[in-house]
Amino acid sequence: MPLENLIRFPALGDWGGTEYASYYVPLQEWNAQLMDDLCAQDSCDFVVSVGDNFYETGVKDIGDKRWEVVYENVYGRWSFRENLKKLDFFTIMGNHDHRGNQTAQLMYAQQTESKWTFPHWWYTIEENKGPDLSVKLFMIDTMITRKAKEIQKLPDYDTYDYFTEQYKWLDQELEKCEATYCIVVGHHPMYSIGVHGPQQDLIDNLQPLLLKHKVDAYLSGHDHMLMHYDHQDVHYFISGMGEIRNPNKKHLNDPRNPPYMYHSIMRDENLGLTFFEASEEKLDVKFISGKGNVHYTATIWKKTAV
Repeated sequence: MPLENLIRFPALGDWGGTEYASYYVPLQEWNAQLMDDLCAQDSCDFVVSVGDNFYETGVKDIGDKRWEVVYENVYGRWSFRENLKKLDFFTIMGNHDHRGNQTAQLMYAQQTESKWTFPHWWYTIEENKGPDLSVKLFMIDTMITRKAKEIQKLPDYDTYDYFTEQYKWLDQELEKCEATYCIVVGHHPMYSIGVHGPQQDLIDNLQPLLLKHKVDAYLSGHDHMLMHYDHQDVHYFISGMGEIRNPNKKHLNDPRNPPYMYHSIMRDENLGLTFFEASEEKLDVKFISGKGNVHYTATIWKKTAV
């Protein structure tokens, strides 16, 4: 059973196979095995995926072969990894997912016996281990936050204001968050030195809510690297090396970026991911390579009431 005095979960993004040949990318196995090892004896509570679940253009429908070869065989119910396959796999949409059948990723969770968990475009995850230890994650769609053209394919787009509704929902839900640690999760990073760099749409439309509600962290992917920023009392994490690394530092000198605390592509270390471990006193976010080496730990101390 999961540990009673800790909340633990791995987080990774950008693991979605390939558009070509068999759809499968062998490098996915590195982080999958790492998660299985870290969660040995069922000592993880769930898995968090930050999007780009299927490259390059999402899935066609719930019968798409990608479900089997990219997800289920590697992380899910048909994997040989006995620890990982038992865990709920919470996910959100990335930009590549929006290029395919968006609704199919929600329907797959509803119409199969998979651990794939995706109830809505935005939703919450809450894990409670007692009055002094709880984690609440707010899973959002940053393509909606960015008003990307791909969201025009979403159901009832002409009559439903996705941007406003997600914003209002997040504002209201963060206002009510009484968990020990409150974390927002989206695909695109707020800040990054990588090829995609800082996202101005998020700086304008998301960051004010993070600051207003004093969230502990914002977790993302999109740039295929690992990063940590600590800025204005919010921790920003990038965990985007699900299957490939990108050493490009195109935005290293972008003035919108605050100084970063940590950056790595885990060269010669079989990729890597972030691993969250919450206790009553603190939340440790470990940056762990595919070889199982902890390269860096960011500590978020429990906020005390004023």
